[in-house]
Amino acid sequence: MKKLRIIIISLVVVIIAAIAVLGGFKSKYAADPNNRNEKWTKDIEYLAKQLPKKHKDLFFSLSKDKFNKEIETLKTQVAKLNDDEVKVGISEIVASVNDAHTSVYIETEKIFPINLYWFKEGIYAINTLPEYKEILNCKLTKINGKNIEDVEKEVSKTISHENEAQLKNRVPRVLTTPGILHGLKIIDSAEKATFTFQNTENKTFNVDVKSVKINENLVKKLKENKNNKNVPLYMQNQDENYWFKYLKDEKTMYFKYNSCMEMKEKPFKQFSKELLQSIDKNKPEKLVIDLRDNGGGSSSILDPFIKEIKKRSINNKNRLFVIVGRRTFSSAILNALTLKNETKAIFVGEPTGGKPNHYGEVREFKLPNTKICVSFSTKYFETSKKDTPSFMPDKTIEPSIYEFMDNKDLVMESIVKKYINIE
Repeated sequence: MKKLRIIIISLVVVIIAAIAVLGGFKSKYAADPNNRNEKWTKDIEYLAKQLPKKHKDLFFSLSKDKFNKEIETLKTQVAKLNDDEVKVGISEIVASVNDAHTSVYIETEKIFPINLYWFKEGIYAINTLPEYKEILNCKLTKINGKNIEDVEKEVSKTISHENEAQLKNRVPRVLTTPGILHGLKIIDSAEKATFTFQNTENKTFNVDVKSVKINENLVKKLKENKNNKNVPLYMQNQDENYWFKYLKDEKTMYFKYNSCMEMKEKPFKQFSKELLQSIDKNKPEKLVIDLRDNGGGSSSILDPFIKEIKKRSINNKNRLFVIVGRRTFSSAILNALTLKNETKAIFVGEPTGGKPNHYGEVREFKLPNTKICVSFSTKYFETSKKDTPSFMPDKTIEPSIYEFMDNKDLVMESIVKKYINIE
């Protein structure tokens, strides 16, 4: 009898679950698909309920009262706002948490076809389509007549970040996202915008740019270096998670670590073996580990390699160098910390885009009606005694538009030509 009861209860549970999956039980957050305002309102309510429940500690920086007030304010404004404005409102609420791993992913079908980069001299166009070629290597000064400094401040509110380095990394990309600019009322239409540039002769000119549909080919084109084919090492093999090259003339082994993720065609264990064999064979004077473009993944992948490097004579402050930058994030920062704590490496480049102590181990959920994806942190990583906003290099070298135009990498030059002397 007891066994029969267990079977019946199990069947009931399965039936209830099946009905829920098939939509038999309507969620209180499900909205009328034809009611635009209700869809947004229900999604904002869902965000307000789920994010505090799922995040490791949502209110570590932002107060609960402020969060709830922002939620209620946005709900009351839904009817008066267009869709882009509501999306921006949601992005600003999530960004106000001050956790770079907790953010809103809003799919965009179109972009303004300009690749911008924030150099120490300002934000410049480093690539675009042929019809806008006059803007190449020119400084962006305005969008739709609004000064770029003011635009940067508005755009920054929508970006989940923990430091200025992450803003330098993310702002240029957002400046070419029509939906966000439209939602911030920087532009009147997501279809076009007027960009104002200043060329190398300090001449200012306007260019009307139309938004275009994103596709793989366009993204690839915008990533290309337009100056010439002799691009610096760090710009080569961008599609590979890791690669190395022995620079014979410079007696330097260069190891580019682009992503803390395995490559199917060459597992990191095999790659590491080949790299270590090449180091042992060539006996380089210097080893450079370049993490400047590494956005993270799994930090444990690099750990065995670091252990091997510790044993070798290359583990010397005059021979082992690590490059970090604004795109160094998440697990790549953990790798940098391990190298800092366990080797004699000297660090060169820019402050990192993420914090050494940070929330991470990301998971996601979707808002039920608009299907907007929200990421959130489930763990706190405390790996540094000092709670600094960035992992700071021993020697800071900011990228310059003039070096970029000349295809120079001052960071590598400083290491190879012994400009760096850290006592």
